[in-house]
Parts: sequence; C-alpha cells; structure tokens
Amino acid sequence: MYKPKDINNFYTINDIAIMSKSYFKDYPIFLWQIKENLLIMGYPKNSMDKYNLHIPSNVKNSVPIIYIYIIILNTVILTILTIGLNRVLNKPLNRLIKGIFSLKFEKETSLKEKGIYKDLADSINEISKIIVDKIKKIKLRNHAIENWIAAISHDVRTPLSMILGYSAMIKDDDSLPKEVREEAKIITENSLRIKELVTNLNLATSLQCNMQPLTLSIVKLTDVVNEAITSCKNSGIVRNCNTEIIIEDEDITVMVDRGLMLRALINIITNSVNYNKEGCSIKAVVPKECTKSKHATIVISDNGTGIPQDRLDIINGDGGYQKAMNKRQGLGLIIVRSIMNVHHGKLSIENGMEKGVNVTLRIPKVS
Repeated sequence: MYKPKDINNFYTINDIAIMSKSYFKDYPIFLWQIKENLLIMGYPKNSMDKYNLHIPSNVKNSVPIIYIYIIILNTVILTILTIGLNRVLNKPLNRLIKGIFSLKFEKETSLKEKGIYKDLADSINEISKIIVDKIKKIKLRNHAIENWIAAISHDVRTPLSMILGYSAMIKDDDSLPKEVREEAKIITENSLRIKELVTNLNLATSLQCNMQPLTLSIVKLTDVVNEAITSCKNSGIVRNCNTEIIIEDEDITVMVDRGLMLRALINIITNSVNYNKEGCSIKAVVPKECTKSKHATIVISDNGTGIPQDRLDIINGDGGYQKAMNKRQGLGLIIVRSIMNVHHGKLSIENGMEKGVNVTLRIPKVS
C-alpha cells in the first residue's frame, strides 16, 4: 500500500479530530472503527471532493412541506404559462377558423395575421377571393341563361303557335286537295316536335342551373303512374305498343313535384317508343317495399332493342347534359336524371339481359 512521505505513522488526538473533518493535509480521508482500532483510508489529493452537510432538525422535518410548496409553485407557473400561450396562439387561430367557416357562406375574408399563421391566412384570403369570383360568374351565367330561356320561350313559341294554328286549319279543311292536307299534317307534326324540343331544352337548362321552382305535394305513386300511361295513350305516343301496369302497393306515397314526376315517367315511356319504331311492350311496376326501406320504387321496362351503350354511358355519366348537347342527342332521359336529382332520388338505366331496357326510379317516401 502506498503511503505519501508527508503522512506520519503515528497520530495525535488532534490529528484524528482533523481527519474527522474529511480531509487531512488535503488528502480525502475516510475513518472506520474496527473493534478497538481505527481504520484510516486516504485518497490522493484532488481525487475527490467531500462535504459535511448540516441540516437543522426542524428543516429536515419540514422537507415534505417544502416539496409540496415547490409543486404548487410549479403548477401555478405552468398554469400562467398555459393561459398566456393559449392567448398568444389560440386567438389568431380562432380568427383563422372563423375565416374558414365564412367560406361556407360564400363570404370574402380578409385575415391579417403575422408570424407562424401568416402563410395560412394568406392562403385562406386567396381561396375566398377565388370562391367569391366564381360565384359572381356563376350568377351572371345563370342570369344570362334565364334571360335566354325567356327569349326562346317568347321568340320561338309565339310564331310556332301561329304555325300550328294555321297548319291545323289546313289539315282539317276537306275542301283542300289531299296532298295539301297531308303536307299540313307533316307541318303540324314537326311543329309539335319543335315545340317539344324547346320545352325539353328549357326544362333541362332550368334543372341544371337550379332555376326550376318545385311545387311539392304528397302524392300516391299509383296515381302518377296511371296518369302517365293514360296521357301517353291519349296523345298517341304508345299507339304501336302494349302497356301494362302492375301495382303491388296502392298506398305508398312520396313528396314530389307532381308535374315534374309525371314528365319523368312520360319521358321514359317516350324513350322506349322512340327506340322501338316497330312497337314493343311497356310495363310499369310499383313494387311493394319492406317497412324499413326509405325509398319508393317505380320500374318501367320494355322488351325492345335496348339503348346503345355509348348513349347509356352519356346518360349515366357525369356531365350528361353537356355531352348530350355536344353530340346533339335527345334530352329525354337526361331530364329524367335531373328531375330525380332535385327530388334527392336515384335513377338506374340498364339494358336487359336479353333485350329491352329497365329503368328504375327510387324516390324518398313519406313516413
């Protein structure tokens, strides 16, 4: 064991007292009593630090209370910091949230935030300007369309009514040659066709632009179906076709615009006739729904040649109105889809497994 030269082999009581202070001649000292002897162990100078800690008994007994005070103080400080940070961070955040909600009501926002929220505020401001600008353009477009519809109705229907009146007079005048009366009949039929096209165009445009007013009432589906078939028979639309009505539920009711729903059914029947010039059988069914079902159903089917797939894709796809206009195709079933949309209903059009077309209308029923 190494012993420094400045350490004696014998110690006085005074030396032992100094050693009890933890150091002796700057050497860290540890003392142990072994029976009647005293073991002294020293470490090299500056190898460790030793401290004598003196705590009064009353302080020692109050340590738990001090810890409680420290915890309470920390809690108060954290609470103050939290409230302060919430005011600093949440106040501008609440303004941003209000700005986002204002977009829902198509209002322009002007947020003036700084710091970490500046980029987000600028983006919200830019989006609101884009939305407001587009809404203005849509309103201008709808106004122009509305004026155009009014002009079409006046400028076309008025002279058309005169043509129909005169052609009907010529057609029914027995004093005129048969050839003249036949030509007048052709004029009348084509004039009626033009009138129907104008009506379809106006209705389709109004429905697409949400300008068609709805007169809702509770009606029985059986009444609408019967009226549609009767109207088609009286007008001669189905003169080459056999019609059948199957009613499985007499009492099922829906909240609809009766005129528009009647128009939808007539358009479906007319479509079947147009695609089957040689005639076909047309069946209208009102099936019985289960009590839990939220929809009433009408199924109109025929056993004809069906609808070409490219035409079906246009009718069932998005933007059917514009595609039909671009390809100069009829608007009958496009109008049916628009009528179902304004009634929050569903329309399914598909060719049969072997032949014919199945058209299914599902309309929210009245509880």
